[in-house]
Amino acid sequence: MRVSVGGMRETGPIQLVPMTPEFLEALLADRREDSEQELRISLFADYPDEDERRFLAVRLRQMQEDARFQTWSEHAFVLRAQMVGHGGYDGPPGNNAAQAPDAVEFGYRGAGRRPPLRPGYFRRPTLRRSRSLGSSAS
Repeated sequence: MRVSVGGMRETGPIQLVPMTPEFLEALLADRREDSEQELRISLFADYPDEDERRFLAVRLRQMQEDARFQTWSEHAFVLRAQMVGHGGYDGPPGNNAAQAPDAVEFGYRGAGRRPPLRPGYFRRPTLRRSRSLGSSAS
C-alpha cells in the first residue's frame, strides 16, 4: 500500500513507500524474499551493505521504542517496483539538529551499486514547520 505519510507524497515515477518494522526485521534477518514481499518491491542484490544494516537497525529500534517513528522515519524510493534509495525524517518534530520543537530533519541515500540517485548518504537539514508537514500524517 502506498500512502502519504508525514507530508511525503507519491510524485511522478518515484513512489515513497513507508519502510515498515516488518520489512526492516525481515531485511535485517536476511529474509530477503519476505522483505521484498512486505513492500511489494525488488531490492538490488548488494543491498543492504554493513553500513546500511547498522543504520536500518537503529531506525528499527526507534520504531519499536516509540510508535511515532513509524510515521516519521524511512520511506523506500521506488521506481518501477525497484527500490532505488530511501529517505526520511530523523524522527518526529523536535528530533532535529536545531532542536526546534516544531521542525523536522530529512536525509536520503541511494540503495545498491547502480541506483539512479547519487550513491552515498547526503544529509541536508530541511527544517519546516511541523504544522504544514504533520497535517496529512496519520
